[in-house]
Amino acid sequence: MVAELKNLGSFSGNAVYRESRSMRAMAEPALRRHIQTAVLKAVKMGLAAEVQRLDHGHYLVPSTSRGAMTHVVTGKGPDLDCTCEASEHLPYCVHRAAVAIRRLLDQGVTVEVGPDGVAQAVKRVRVEDEIFPPQSYPYLVKEG
Repeated sequence: MVAELKNLGSFSGNAVYRESRSMRAMAEPALRRHIQTAVLKAVKMGLAAEVQRLDHGHYLVPSTSRGAMTHVVTGKGPDLDCTCEASEHLPYCVHRAAVAIRRLLDQGVTVEVGPDGVAQAVKRVRVEDEIFPPQSYPYLVKEG
């Protein structure tokens, strides 16, 4: 059997490849649970803090099961891929979740686990900016 290789891009002049395998089919509810599980695991482990950005679209993320090993996560936007074994047959992994969380954190959005156990992206804004933005007050005096 000849393995098909998927090019995950390159960094530092070296191409990164992962063997392509068949992906597991999932209905939307199962896919959402799968993604939530990966995100919750990444949050609980604090993995986003350990993400190392190599360059635009290339990250190193520590393995969660093998000591000193790291995995390469590549991609821009929501289309991420990872060199880990789970990514060979599952649509999402904890390493991709860690990179996605890191990107949110870099944009000022936090990821919190609610009382229902569901991870949520939360953008923190000052309450007065939401309910009565000071700049909307017609008699606002500019200081300085």
